[in-house]
Amino acid sequence: MSAQAAFRELLTRSGQHQPANVVGVEGLALAQVIAACSGTGPIVAVTADAPQAEALLRDLRFWLPGIGDVLFVPGDDNTPYHSTSSDPILVMERMATSFGL
Repeated sequence: MSAQAAFRELLTRSGQHQPANVVGVEGLALAQVIAACSGTGPIVAVTADAPQAEALLRDLRFWLPGIGDVLFVPGDDNTPYHSTSSDPILVMERMATSFGL
C-alpha cells in the first residue's frame, strides 16, 4: 500500500470514528497526520521520551495554530528511589492535564 493510499484510508477511518493504530510515522509527518484527524474525536499520541513529546507538541502547534486542546503529560523526573521530591512545575503540568481531561 502506498503512503497516499494509507493516508486516505486513515482519514476515512477517522471520519467514521473507527480506531486506527498508526505506526512508523515520524517527525513533522506525524503531526500532519494528527492534525488531519483532529476534528474526528480524541487522539492519543504516545512517544518514547519527553524530548520526542515536546517536539511533537511543537509540530502540532505548527499544523494547528491556536490549539488549546492538546494536553501534555510530562514524564516523572524522579524514580521511586530518589529521596528528593518531584519538580513542582512538572507536578503542576500533570495536574493541569488531569483537570483538562
